[in-house]
Formats: sequence, C-alpha cells, structure tokens
Amino acid sequence: MELNAIPGAGRYKLNVIYFIGNDREPIPWYRRRLSELLLYLQQFYGKEMARNGFGFRSVALPMDSNGEVDITLVRGKRPACEYTNSEQAAIACLEELDAYYQEHPEQRRSGHRLIIMPTQNNAEFNDSNPGGVPVFGMGHDCFTLDYADFDLQHLGAQTDRGLLLTKMFGGFAHELGHCMALPHNNGPVSELKKLGTPLMGSGNYTFGMKPTYLTKASCAVMDVCELVPSQEGVEEYYQAPEETVKVWM
Repeated sequence: MELNAIPGAGRYKLNVIYFIGNDREPIPWYRRRLSELLLYLQQFYGKEMARNGFGFRSVALPMDSNGEVDITLVRGKRPACEYTNSEQAAIACLEELDAYYQEHPEQRRSGHRLIIMPTQNNAEFNDSNPGGVPVFGMGHDCFTLDYADFDLQHLGAQTDRGLLLTKMFGGFAHELGHCMALPHNNGPVSELKKLGTPLMGSGNYTFGMKPTYLTKASCAVMDVCELVPSQEGVEEYYQAPEETVKVWM
C-alpha cells in the first residue's frame, strides 16, 4: 500500500499499549503486525477527513526510528486468564496502567489509550477463535485484541485467515474511533446507498469486506480531537471555560 504523508506531528499522540498477563509472552511479530494495521487505519481516517472537507488529517501515532508505530509493552500483575471481557477486568487493567504512567510519566503522550491484549488461550478462545479479553471503550480508553494471524497481508483474502481478519479488523478500527471520542452514529439513507456503512455504526462488521466510511459528524469530532493535528496549529484542547455560564430558570 502506498502511504500518503500525514501532515503535522502534533503535540499529542495516541498511547498504543500491548498489555499482557504475568504468565504470557507477546504474540510473535506483534510490533510489525499491529504497526502495519494502525498505519493502514491512519490512512483510512485521513482520506475520510479529506473527503468530508477537513483536510487530509488523521490520528497522530507515536513512531519508532525504524518507521514502525511505537507500542508500549506493559506486563500486568495478574495471570492472563483474569483479564477477561468484563468491566471489572478492564478497570483493573486501567488501574495498573495508571500506576505504570505514574512511574513513567515521560511515556504518556496524551489522554487517549488504545489497549491491545492477546486473545485468551483456552478451550473457548484461541488464535482460531480470538476473544475472551475486553473489546470495548471506557471514555478515551479503548480495548481491543491481538491474535497470531492478525496481519494486514490477509486483508481481502477469501480464506479462513482473510475472513477472520476482516471480522477482527473492523472491531479494531471501530475502537480506534472511540479512542478519538467518536460516538456511535449512522448516516442518511441517501448517503448509505452511495458510501456504504458508517464505521461508527455497524461498520465494524463491514470494514475490509464492503464499502465503509466515516460520517461528517464523526469527522467533525476528529477535527477538534487533540490526537488529530490542527491545520491552524492549535496546541491546547479540552480547556475549562474562562467563566461559568449562568442559566436562569
């Protein structure tokens, strides 16, 4: 895939975290695989921003000197089997990440975190049927998963690996949107007929298989997200108002 340059480094970048239980090792080649997937999505978001009139701008990713996305490996305090697909497990993970960033404040790049966990490895969930870990968003913290064949080379292939990738990659792309504060939404019928399915609607089931797009409403949220470098050089986001607005009843 030929990459277009994303303009503007920006002050803020997405925290990309690979979180594993204390009894697991990362799935092989995770840095290369996930980097390629994230850079693909960066292009997708950038093209949709441009199509909607906001310029070719996209989520700012932390980069290594080798050209790959800089992914922070964090080892949890508990066995992998305890980080299940539940709110309780997600909160425990976030608490551990907060402690990690207190010890390593220089690694905190923004207030947005994409947390990737390897699939559970048991009778129900494994590399052939990934799952069992959190896959949802909690504010600007969003969870998704990794498995052995989660690799861009399988995108669009009419094989078991290709079909599984399109299913999992859609959820990955969708959760990345939630990292930028994009809510669930849909588009008008006329737009759906022309462009397909909004990613932040049911697009997590169509991405990579059928036409999938970002609505203008999603792009308007990205336009003011700290992760998307501003064309005007804005450096501060989410400020408190200068004065309290009084509402008279």
